[in-house]
Amino acid sequence: MRVMVSGSGEHTLSVSQTDERCFSRHSEYDYSNCRVILAKIIEDSDDVNTLKLQYLKATSNQDRETHINIENLDKGEYFVYVEMDWNKNTEDTEFCSTCYGASRTFYLRDEKSLFAKEHILRKLLASKAEQELDGTTVQDFEDKGAPEIKKYKAFGEEGYGFVHISNQSKEATFVEKVNYNTFNGLEMVKPQQGQGYDVSVGPGTSKTVVIKCSPEGYSMSSSTST
Repeated sequence: MRVMVSGSGEHTLSVSQTDERCFSRHSEYDYSNCRVILAKIIEDSDDVNTLKLQYLKATSNQDRETHINIENLDKGEYFVYVEMDWNKNTEDTEFCSTCYGASRTFYLRDEKSLFAKEHILRKLLASKAEQELDGTTVQDFEDKGAPEIKKYKAFGEEGYGFVHISNQSKEATFVEKVNYNTFNGLEMVKPQQGQGYDVSVGPGTSKTVVIKCSPEGYSMSSSTST
């Protein structure tokens, strides 16, 4: 969803599900897991390839309300990414997203029809990687004569993991094949599939591999050839 913040200051983003008290006490209704990511629109575009986003903050939980608080959110336009892992017995698949704080906030429109989910996720997590936000590990390949190539990895609050390769070298190509021998509670996000990935990242390019994590927990082990 595209959101416009009219003035800088502290703001709280909230996503609410239908309250359990709206149903019979004998109902099987339970709250579903909610994932929320907030990103600032740096360069706007209807083409995902030229759209530039800055990942700011994310969270996920399985309560009636999910909150993100930003102490000083700048005036400007943002994307609020909301993903619900609806329980199999949930029929009322509606939620309410609000933002309140120092200024008036306007929800302009839902833009999910413009962009594929997996494209936006890769864009968001690539931004998180290159900002080296909390939990992100960084590996360079100076020992292989390619210090301009960096590999970023993290599993974050939003319930997604990523491997992001940024190749700023002029002639070296990064090639990696990973097979996850243990891959429980995890799912590769398109275009990757199965239990691993095989990537080639040429000079001046980058690629992001995204892995969805179950809110119930996950485990993994892998063999890697780089």
